Amino acid sequence: FIYKSPPRAWKKIFWQLILLALGILGLLRFGLPILRHLEVLIPMGVCPLARTPLLRDNFSGPLDPGARPEVLTCTSWGAPIIWDGTFDPDVAQQEAVQRNLTVGLTVFAVGRYLEKYLERFLETAEQHFMVGQRVVYYVFTERPAAVPRVPLGPGRRLRVERVARERRWQDVSMARMRALQAALGGRLGREARFV
Repeated sequence: FIYKSPPRAWKKIFWQLILLALGILGLLRFGLPILRHLEVLIPMGVCPLARTPLLRDNFSGPLDPGARPEVLTCTSWGAPIIWDGTFDPDVAQQEAVQRNLTVGLTVFAVGRYLEKYLERFLETAEQHFMVGQRVVYYVFTERPAAVPRVPLGPGRRLRVERVARERRWQDVSMARMRALQAALGGRLGREARFV
């Protein structure tokens, strides 16, 4: 004897499954924000090994992009993104001293970013960025007189470049690229080997 459920029971189960599926989709879309953080399980872009020889043409020694699989280590056009752990800092330090390198660090501090973030940025850069090396900080701002004076170590300089504040947010990136291009063609390009 085989029991067959009435057709009405199947309809009920079907609609319950539909409601369950819609509920799960709703939770994924609008609720349970923790589920959105599962993207860390998706592997990031790593520079292919075929390009690895190109990554040796720098002052930090051989790069190991695979050392940091949790972050993006290569741009879409093949340029390496350098993270702590992808190079040997001792090799970089020795090479920078041996080649007498000057590194340029650029930052745009326009509008409220000048007062809110620039001083802390410069202080932490002095503590952590290329410590003991020659560094030129290039601050691009519309108010040069408002740039905070942060004590700098030996061989480190602060240069302030005036830029116009853009009225439309759509123009900001292009204006910054123009400012960087002009600076690289001028003093920044002459002073710093790496930017």
